[in-house]
Amino acid sequence: MKVFVTGGCGFLGSHVCEYFIDQGWEAISYDSLTKYELRRTGYATEKARMHNWDFLKSIGTKLVEAD
Repeated sequence: MKVFVTGGCGFLGSHVCEYFIDQGWEAISYDSLTKYELRRTGYATEKARMHNWDFLKSIGTKLVEAD
């Protein structure tokens, strides 16, 4: 089975991808990889998103990057 996760490189989306992959599904992440949260919160969102994406790649998630 396949699951399409919007915002898959963010905090919640990355956990959703991980959950479904652990259940044997194929996860496809759709994410714009924007840095909006970094400006809004001051949190190191860019590093967190890239860390999440590196992890998701390592467990077999595919990425569809939004414009």
